[in-house]
Amino acid sequence: MVGRLFEALAARDLDAVAALYAPDADVVRYDGAAVGVDEIRTFYERYLENHGQYSLDQIVQFANLDDVVIWDAMVSTDHGKLLTYDVAILDDHGAILRHIPAIRGYWGL
Repeated sequence: MVGRLFEALAARDLDAVAALYAPDADVVRYDGAAVGVDEIRTFYERYLENHGQYSLDQIVQFANLDDVVIWDAMVSTDHGKLLTYDVAILDDHGAILRHIPAIRGYWGL
């Protein structure tokens, strides 16, 4: 799931990103939540607009604990390197039910 998410983001394929989420999923952020696939798609559209080019350099840490997946990733963007930290709770079918993304740090070009 994590690899498919980064592949879809790098390709800017918002349909593929949305397909990773359950219909009633949410993305929880400090500034609120994106609830449902349409709002999640809009969240990622804006996210990619803000970061520009977006490609995975490496997964720094990864843990898969039944229905919870946690990862840190180093990503290249138009604005430099981005270290992300994510927690995702999966439903019984492996779709993302709740996703809590965060940015740990940004290093400029």
